[in-house]
This record gives sequence, structure tokens and C-alpha cells, in this order.
Amino acid sequence: MIKKIFILALVLILHQLLAVPNSFSANITQFTVSPTSISLPDQDPDLFPEVSTATDLTASFKIVSLTSAQNWILQIYSDGNLVSGSDTIPIGNVRWTVTGSGTPPPSSLQNGTFSLGVYTETGRGSGDSKNKADVTCYFRFYLNNLWSYATGNYSKVITLRLTVPGEVVSRTFTLSTSITARASLQFGGLTISFPDANPESVLSIPASVNPISVTSNMRTGSSSTSTLSCLADGDLVSGGNTIPITNISWQATGNGYVLGTMSRTIGQTAGSWTGPGSRTGTFDYFLANSWSYVPGVYSAGVTYTLTAP
Repeated sequence: MIKKIFILALVLILHQLLAVPNSFSANITQFTVSPTSISLPDQDPDLFPEVSTATDLTASFKIVSLTSAQNWILQIYSDGNLVSGSDTIPIGNVRWTVTGSGTPPPSSLQNGTFSLGVYTETGRGSGDSKNKADVTCYFRFYLNNLWSYATGNYSKVITLRLTVPGEVVSRTFTLSTSITARASLQFGGLTISFPDANPESVLSIPASVNPISVTSNMRTGSSSTSTLSCLADGDLVSGGNTIPITNISWQATGNGYVLGTMSRTIGQTAGSWTGPGSRTGTFDYFLANSWSYVPGVYSAGVTYTLTAP
């Protein structure tokens, strides 16, 4: 009799143990992501160091058999960078903010930045008194807007993964941006002047404001060549007297910047680069001195043009 009682008790215990996992399983009855494609705008990096999607991405889901002691977990994931042909924009340059509501509301929501190949939690919550959850989350994406991006149409499929005890469901959407050609040119000063000097002791007069900083920003194809050129609108003029503009030359520092002599007929190359980026340098200007100059105040205009194909 003792032996039979022991066997019966063991069978009852096994039945109880086998029933435990079923009591913890939840079920995702609905999970939608809208829209399935969302884009980041193309903007001037000087004016918009960061750009954001114009509309939010909405993730909505319903769960049953989820107790107040259990959690749903929503994660975001990218297995690669934004891609356009052979060019890329690092996915780590994209971040998101998230807000949400529901019954019950999410217990936590996390803003963040993409980590390549890593599922990152964006939110979690539990079931209500009826073991249900009905939640909507709103995502807005932001791109660190840099001059170093090559022109092209970039995109990447992003995954949102919803996990509950006993079930995992994923949805995808496409994140994209179009980068068009543009250029920006900045000078540390817009006026240079040369002081009067004795031609016997000063053969080349440096400008009083040397050096002048210059920044050339360009978005272009990764193998395209951008150029910086300068062209004077004429010789230096004072009344009826002139000093040839070719008597002004410059020295240059900075990657891609080159020295040269001014001209009023042919644009002179002052810099050249391959691919997109932001390049900084300096120019030092010099006037060849001469006894032949008639006293006066001379001036001329010079136009610098940055071309990014």
C-alpha cells in the first residue's frame, strides 16, 4: 500500500510540473508597423547638423495571456549600414526617440542610437488585470548630417522585434535618405589689403590680414572631383591708374589647396579634391612691389567658386 501511494503522488507532481509552462505562455494577436518605408530629408549640413523624419513610424501590437508579472519587450535592429551602391552611411549615425501609450501604458521607453548587428531594447511593459496589453509606440529617426556623405539614394531594412513569454514576432520597414550634390564655401575674411612699403627693402608685400582661413564643403560622388577657382573682375584700379592683378599671388596650406597667381581672364585653380567632405586651409596673399606704381588707393574684386559635380 505504501508503494502505491508513493507512485500516485509522483504522477500528480509530474502533471503539475508539465502544466506550469502553459500558464506562462502569452500570445501576440496583432503586430503592425506603419509606414513600411520612411525617409530622412536631404538638407544643408551647415544649417541642419541633424535631420529627422517628417512623420513618425507607428508600431502597434495586442497581446493576450500576458500577466502583470510578465513583460513584452520591443527591440530594434539593423544588420548593416545605409547603402547606396558601394557607398555607405554608418547606421551608428542614426538615432531614434520613442513615445507610446496603451492599456496598460509601457513601463519604460528608451531613446537610443543604432549599434550595428545588435538588438537594442526600445520599450517594455506588462499585461493588465485581464492579462491583456494593447500598445502603440511612435518612433522618430534622426541622422547626423555630415558633408562626408557621397551623393546617392541610401536605404536599409530595419527590424522591430516583439518578444513575449513563449513567442517572438518581427516586423520590418525601410529607412532611407537621398543625398544630392551641394557645396558651401566659407572665408575667414572678405577683404584683404596691402600696406605701402619701400620697393628697395620689400620686394613682396604680405597682406595685412594674412593668413585667411578657408573651408570648402562639398557633397559629390565618391569618385568625382570638386574644384575651387578664383577670378578677378579686373586689375587693381585707382582712378585712371592700374596695377596688374597678376602682381598678386598667394600661398596655401591645407589638404588639396594650391598656390597660384590671380588673373582677370582665366579662373585660377585654388584647390581640388576627390569625393565628398569638408576641407579647411589658409591663404596668404602677396603683392609684388614696384617703383612704377602711381600713388593712390587701388581696389579690385575677386570671385571664388567652388564646384561640386
